[in-house]
Amino acid sequence: KIQVTERDDVRLKVTKHATKCDADLQEAQVEINNDKAELIIETKYKSKSNPNVSVDLDLELPRSLQLKEITSSNGNISLINCEGKSVVSTSNGGITIKECTGDFDLSTSNSSIFAQNIKGSLSATTSNGKITARVISYLKSLTTSNSSIEAEVLTLPQDLSISTNNGRIEVFLPEKLNAELLANTSNGSVKLKGVEVGTIDLGKTNLSGSLGHGGNKLRLTTSNSNIEINSINISSQ
Repeated sequence: KIQVTERDDVRLKVTKHATKCDADLQEAQVEINNDKAELIIETKYKSKSNPNVSVDLDLELPRSLQLKEITSSNGNISLINCEGKSVVSTSNGGITIKECTGDFDLSTSNSSIFAQNIKGSLSATTSNGKITARVISYLKSLTTSNSSIEAEVLTLPQDLSISTNNGRIEVFLPEKLNAELLANTSNGSVKLKGVEVGTIDLGKTNLSGSLGHGGNKLRLTTSNSNIEINSINISSQ
């Protein structure tokens, strides 16, 4: 867990969990390397085999410190009020990011991704987990499998692909968004709710048309589920 405070120091809380015996706690050590350019915090294990111990890092940062790379495995990652251009990755754990500023590339597997109130760009990839993206300056890509995607597309400065399979896609679009809209599913339907589309082609499982004056492509793709395209009032964001 990482969050920004108004203090000018860094505070780290380390919590170790042993599943068998307390002696296993010594197998995991947290190393801190601090030079003038970077602060590197890393958990290292003495043994290559599974030591039956896990480590939680709870980090508080000053606003001047920019995030660069956050990596875990079999654990969750939470970022609150952080800044930076960062790659954030884990596996078998969820990612939550709120009230952050910068460009974030998120990836995990077998778990969900939740992003809200990001001033910057966001790309998110997972599998077997839901993706939720709300109030993001702009989205680069959203991809999952065997689960759903819920996203607000407030701007479209470049082409955007939102894709899954065996999962529902629900998007919310502002009234004045200019885009070329392409939606396709199988064994499901495409539904419009309060969105006006200059339709080129419309069928039960596909839609191709323009929003406003047209522009970059917004591509929505799934299988065995529905795609729902809704209107949103961005003045309330």
